[in-house]
Amino acid sequence: MFNIIKSSNLLPTKGIDCPKEFRSAYQNRYTWSSNFRGYKGKCDYCIGTNIYTGIFSISNDFKPIIIGLQDLDIVKLIQSQLFEFAIHRVRRSFDDIHGNKIFKFGDENEYGKKILLENMNSQDHYRIKDNVITKVERTIHNKIVVVYTNSIVKTNSGYLGHEYTSQYKDPSSRLDLGPLKSYKDNFEKLSNSDDLVLSERIINKNVINKDSGDIETYKFYNLENI
Repeated sequence: MFNIIKSSNLLPTKGIDCPKEFRSAYQNRYTWSSNFRGYKGKCDYCIGTNIYTGIFSISNDFKPIIIGLQDLDIVKLIQSQLFEFAIHRVRRSFDDIHGNKIFKFGDENEYGKKILLENMNSQDHYRIKDNVITKVERTIHNKIVVVYTNSIVKTNSGYLGHEYTSQYKDPSSRLDLGPLKSYKDNFEKLSNSDDLVLSERIINKNVINKDSGDIETYKFYNLENI
């Protein structure tokens, strides 16, 4: 977990060090190796006392296929988690993603330094601490998505988010659009490969009420390269 520190009330400042620090944290994320081929295995979707089991594969173009499950809604749920994990591990250069943006520092709190995007939506920003992107706040499809990373898994090839939260908000009122969700991800290394893949994802869809019926668990096992 990230240690809590007191806010230092830093004034926003421009400077070459801001993109340098943000670039470093961005490049410190775990991404797929250049020879990533995709992988396959078995998958379980668990909610309450119900367990649904299938077989999955995800190719090097990150398109998940699920067989052995008749419920198309559950198939889509599993596909969504596999795709979301895989697509966020794609290696894209910092300049390709952020090259046209102007950055400046904001304040500092327990999640680290605020990185403002001066020429983008005024509410969009990041926070960085200990070479990790600890917060992302972005406007997507007329909604604000806010993601906090609370703990990570360190690897020799960068970090992976281990425990984090996600919430959608209205861009005008800042009111919540749905419940706060918490995530806990675990990982496994593929045999004969350096790639780490998702082995388990636990999603609590209502952190505030902590209703056990709101907890979804996705398990991926018998994992191997394609």
